[in-house]
Amino acid sequence: MVQKEILDLCLERYYDRMIEGIQNNMRIPSVKGKPEAGAPYGKFVNMALEDALLQAKELGLRVKNIDHKIGYAEIGKGDQMIAVLGHLDVVPAEGEWKHPPYEAVISEGILWGRGALDDKGPIIGALYALKAIQDSGIQLNKRIRVILGTDEESGSSCVKHYITSKEEMPSCGFTPDAQFPVIYSEKGAIQIVIEQKLTAKEDMLFEECNGGKAINAVMSNFSIAFFDEQTKTRYQKNFEGKNAHASEPWKGINAALKASKELLTLDDVPEAIKRMSCFIQESLMMFPRELEKGVQSFEEDLGKITINLGKMYKKKESVFYEFDIRYPYGINAADVIDQMGQLSGKYEMTIADKKNNPPLYISKDTEIVRKLMNLYCSEMGEEIAPIAIGGSTYAKSFPNMVAFGPIFPFQENKIHQPNESVDLKDLYRAITLIMYAMVVLAQ
Repeated sequence: MVQKEILDLCLERYYDRMIEGIQNNMRIPSVKGKPEAGAPYGKFVNMALEDALLQAKELGLRVKNIDHKIGYAEIGKGDQMIAVLGHLDVVPAEGEWKHPPYEAVISEGILWGRGALDDKGPIIGALYALKAIQDSGIQLNKRIRVILGTDEESGSSCVKHYITSKEEMPSCGFTPDAQFPVIYSEKGAIQIVIEQKLTAKEDMLFEECNGGKAINAVMSNFSIAFFDEQTKTRYQKNFEGKNAHASEPWKGINAALKASKELLTLDDVPEAIKRMSCFIQESLMMFPRELEKGVQSFEEDLGKITINLGKMYKKKESVFYEFDIRYPYGINAADVIDQMGQLSGKYEMTIADKKNNPPLYISKDTEIVRKLMNLYCSEMGEEIAPIAIGGSTYAKSFPNMVAFGPIFPFQENKIHQPNESVDLKDLYRAITLIMYAMVVLAQ
């Protein structure tokens, strides 16, 4: 790209304003909340969308708010459009934080807070990269649209609304919501809710059960209370685990699993508690190698099946378990769901709800993968291959879309974890690559 120097100069002019804009949006605690008039995902999510669109409008970009569910900013002319798709909603800020999660503190060149990487830093940065491209005067063959979603962490209904609203579909694009260099395959995600119905007596003894705040995160807290009819004593305890992303559950400590191990050592525990504890332990050790044979013969780096118990709670006369299961391309989701149904039946439980977000697989030889890989390797001065991940990104939302950034191979992945943070130099480098990628695809 012979035009890199002018692009760099144009983006550098907005550096201070861009970082301030990212911080301002991070200070909005945009966790999905109760629907309100004009705020279908809660008032704070709507505030984050309105703030981002206002920043884009003040930059002189064309903007549109689509029913307060999703919006976009756009530049350029042409019959076709390429898209950069990101999101402004965040997961809850659980655990202990070095700096308050919604103050967007900058300390010693590090930006701390929820959304620094996932996904406010990169996608707000993309708005300023869009403006830099516009200022540069570089000729484009396609329009460039930065799409701002608001429900990525809870099922991506915002993008479904974009599609059903008959908004223009991009010819290709990427989401800066994962890792560099390019992610050509993502695991599918099955979200399944298991219900354990209680008898009237069990309901009376089983007083409380509550843990986790997001299905796609390892449960870092779990509380339980019940009455022991044999000893005439009340048992109540809180258990602490360690938060991690559901796609990498081995990096966390599941508080419910921790509780189940202790509960099974107690004498005279009510039968409903025993069933709960045994089910937790067996469910988190599911999926034998037989299900993975097809994948192993297809492509080794697509990974294995993982299962995460993200939430548990007691509601009326039932206990509910919310699982997030990640499975690679080549595995039949129906087989996974069937196996989960068999296990739940063993413990007199049933499947109350289920959703499946199929895997993504785009050949490494496709044009978009090759262009983005060539860009990354050229800019970073290294030879590296595209990767497959366990996480699920917005790339599944549109055809011919992949994940590109913002986390470099040398960075620690702190997405969905306490102390989410990013070195501003790394964030700026990622935004620069996002800017170059927009131009490469739009030319």
